[in-house]
Amino acid sequence: MPSYNLVLNSSNKINKNTFQYNFINGNLKVPEDAEIALSQVTVPYSFINVSSQLGNNTFQYFVPNSSNVQTGYTVTLSDGFYQVSDINTALQKTMLANGHYWYAGGSVFTGSISTTTLTMNPTTQLVQLVIGSTISGNGITAGTTVLSQLTSTTYSLSVSNTAAAGTVMLSSQGNKLALPIIYPINLSLNPSLYTTTITSNVIPVGSDIQNHFGYGYARSAGYDFTTAWTGGYPTVGTICGYIQIPTTTSSTTTIGNLLGFTAGSYPAVNTGLGATVLQQVTNGNSLTESPPFSILATQVNGIVLLCNLVENNIAMPSTILDSFPINATYGSNITYLPISDNAMKMRAGTYANMTIQFVDQSFNPLNMLDPNVLISLIIKFPKK
Repeated sequence: MPSYNLVLNSSNKINKNTFQYNFINGNLKVPEDAEIALSQVTVPYSFINVSSQLGNNTFQYFVPNSSNVQTGYTVTLSDGFYQVSDINTALQKTMLANGHYWYAGGSVFTGSISTTTLTMNPTTQLVQLVIGSTISGNGITAGTTVLSQLTSTTYSLSVSNTAAAGTVMLSSQGNKLALPIIYPINLSLNPSLYTTTITSNVIPVGSDIQNHFGYGYARSAGYDFTTAWTGGYPTVGTICGYIQIPTTTSSTTTIGNLLGFTAGSYPAVNTGLGATVLQQVTNGNSLTESPPFSILATQVNGIVLLCNLVENNIAMPSTILDSFPINATYGSNITYLPISDNAMKMRAGTYANMTIQFVDQSFNPLNMLDPNVLISLIIKFPKK
């Protein structure tokens, strides 16, 4: 039985998931009982799992405004490949831009303010304030800065304030926001439960921030190199933020499929929380659905090759040539070398070209960003 080897590469690409080989003599006559087999394939793992086409590139988080009403803000993900940590980074980047965070930075000290004179408490932490630095703390007017040093423990301020002795204050001396930053909502992978965990901090009133998060923390308020809390800061300390998940089932491709959550608000109970509640922790619920579905690190769990010359009449579609698992990490090469006889019957006839199409386990076309493939095929004709 004579055999022929055909090699396809990036030069054969005709779209994002299809490669075409044009026969050198204009056509190829395929006789009855001819066979075709995949000899080997190398394909870059470049199938994105987030895109506008999949419909999972946006979602909303909610935090309360100054009227204590939950308000939604949209997180937009650029088309690409995302793990849970990457989605969390995008969420935090959006919250940072919207001023929804708390921070600790600069020098922390205690003291009092009478009109425009700040007096440090010398029995606690005594720090040297930089002229021009911003002073913040509970009840202190936004934008208050240090104008001059009067004595070793007193300073002149730009704005008149009143602060009782022992008030905790923060002096910012940098030119950018300092770490650490605490966000209202965080996403994290939970390998033990095979899902994602949403952790939502209860948002404390301004006077309780340091009791809640620790000494020296303040809310983002538009000064101290921060962004003002969009919507205004809430006035009750019994609300936490939440993530809104759209309609999600085992057959959809929403952000809920990536995170392992069905439709709803998470956490579901996000208002009227008790005074002792500091945060709400919610785990994904998709494994308890009917039918269940797991968190999807990627929409692609396996690759199927289709070939227009294959006659596989007991399968649907009838052009299935071969299939193989994903055995590499994103950004590296997936390689497959068959270890058994996988020859398929060819469809008899005369053809000008042959096409190889890459689809996923559900026969959806793959959105391949990198076409630098190597496909080696063996065609065998019966002896005359």
